[in-house]
Amino acid sequence: MRCLHVTLLWLYLLAPSVRCKNLRCFFTPIAETHKKNDFVRTECPPDEVCFKAIGRYGKFEGLSGRGCLAAKDCGRADQFKYRGVEYTMTFDCCEWSYCNSCVGLTAGTFSIFLVLLTLFIFNA
Repeated sequence: MRCLHVTLLWLYLLAPSVRCKNLRCFFTPIAETHKKNDFVRTECPPDEVCFKAIGRYGKFEGLSGRGCLAAKDCGRADQFKYRGVEYTMTFDCCEWSYCNSCVGLTAGTFSIFLVLLTLFIFNA
């Protein structure tokens, strides 16, 4: 019975990536980091991946954004002008659904945590 629960959990976590080829990502417009933006769920076009961008002015992180980006553009740094200030935007990419949600908790670590929690609950 425990094995069935773990199998169903894995199918639930992996099903979105198996059903379709396009990634689903969170989108927020590039804006000031301290301003709260609600995440909008979006589906990327084919050959695009999720990204999280950080805009720096010196050592100050002033801008951030999320969305979809062509895989070939990942890891690059571009100059971006916002309200008269030029920021250096860096784009970090990931390749699983909703992986650009936050810095500390990615879909991979969340999946591992969820499986371990399930095993702990059903073994107790």
